[in-house]
Amino acid sequence: MAKKKASTKKKKAVATNKVPTREEGARKTLEDAFFRSAIGSNFIKREPYAFGQVGYDAGLKGYDETMNGDEARKIRDDVYKQKKQKADSLGIAGDVPRPSDYDTMLYAAQIVKENQALLPLGQLEEIVSGIAGPLEFEVPKELKNKSYEEVQREIVRKSFDADGKKTGYELSEQEKDIHQMFGVLRGAYEMGAAKKIFDKNYLFSFNAAGKEIADKYAPKPKKPQNN
Repeated sequence: MAKKKASTKKKKAVATNKVPTREEGARKTLEDAFFRSAIGSNFIKREPYAFGQVGYDAGLKGYDETMNGDEARKIRDDVYKQKKQKADSLGIAGDVPRPSDYDTMLYAAQIVKENQALLPLGQLEEIVSGIAGPLEFEVPKELKNKSYEEVQREIVRKSFDADGKKTGYELSEQEKDIHQMFGVLRGAYEMGAAKKIFDKNYLFSFNAAGKEIADKYAPKPKKPQNN
């Protein structure tokens, strides 16, 4: 009886340590606060009139917070190591420049798009709804299990023959719809992420001014008495 219990515990331990699938990893990335904030704040910087002046100010604050956070610093360190390794392998002399905010944002945008493309449209719709709020449409069941990455790979295969020559293949109606739906969901993800930045920071100028006044009346820490 004791041996049976030990065996059960061992099975549970193995199940707990299972490696996440590509789709699980993609979902985790797209729902991650850093990537969401990076994409949202970048959108507001790029589209300064999307939320008006208050929204733009909130976006700038969100951008600064994101770029100065621990996650951004870790990414800059990783990007620097990759550049350094490449420079060393090519025998390039001189100092490798430290990655900028631009490099960090470029990295984040690429990672997000890759993971969006990897997910079936039905799962991408779920993530977008969780970030942007309920959508007034559903991805049709015929498209739910299709991912942009998978469809693109199939289009490339059909577009070239065995010798690498173009076949003149034209996209089917469904392939066009998948491209468009992917664009719609990407746009909704970006706008939803931007809205979260706005909601978090739109009162920051008032909060800063009010806190400055309130701090004047806050109890001052007692000075230690010398015995």
